Amino acid sequence: MRYVNALDVKCTQNSHEWQRIKMWFHNHTRGSTSGSGTRGVLKITQPRLRQEWQVYQMMAYESKWKTIIDSEWEAYKKKWDEENPGVKVPQGRFAFMNSFLKNKYAEETEEVKADVRKRRAAMKVELNAETDERNNAYQT
Repeated sequence: MRYVNALDVKCTQNSHEWQRIKMWFHNHTRGSTSGSGTRGVLKITQPRLRQEWQVYQMMAYESKWKTIIDSEWEAYKKKWDEENPGVKVPQGRFAFMNSFLKNKYAEETEEVKADVRKRRAAMKVELNAETDERNNAYQT
């Protein structure tokens, strides 16, 4: 016994709609031919230079801010749950950490900001060198 679905009722196998549906499934459900079984995506865009606060995060998160952020995050969640029972916290830990570090970077001394800018400039040189290397590899 053959089961009838909504597609069979609306269009016959020879209709234009049926052919479109059949081709869509063919194009979207088949695997790749690369051998790995997944389709890879070419990374055409170049890696971006990090913002100053992101470089600050790289430099100071583990040594200075991780434990403080963890305790602040727990306090934030506890306060939110007390004031809004049953409502999900509006931002996750990652977003909380980013906003916390942006504020802390804005409050830092000019000496620390100068160190961050130096590290960022060094990262820019490294990024440009990697990009040049990659471009040269494709051209040879």
